[in-house]
Amino acid sequence: MSDEQERPSDAGTRSEGGSQPSERFDGSRDANRAEQNRQMANDFRQMTQADRLMDRRYNDGAKLVAALDAVINDKYGEKSDMARNMREAAVEAVAQTMERGERIVPPQVKAIERDVEADQARATTRQEEADRER
Repeated sequence: MSDEQERPSDAGTRSEGGSQPSERFDGSRDANRAEQNRQMANDFRQMTQADRLMDRRYNDGAKLVAALDAVINDKYGEKSDMARNMREAAVEAVAQTMERGERIVPPQVKAIERDVEADQARATTRQEEADRER
């Protein structure tokens, strides 16, 4: 390794000017955050849906699971083996998202309904204007 190349152990501990930064960037925060994410995901897997909904940290994930459950029950029926497998897969998918540290965005059904209604109203208005022009 030449003197010009930075050693891997020095990476992240020096600023561009070569002086020591005021805070170390050695990845320890990332490791701590990853461990917290893993723990949250494991807790999410173990909790009941009611407990997830009550806990603010898991609420968005619980809402997403509830929405997926509703769609699954609608399609496969509440008591079928396929529905049970799909519900387990939904919980696991949300837990894996948490484990990766990604943000979970719950479905926004009311906002979507409002958008659809607004689109329908605009389409009706356009149609009425086109009819008047004829």
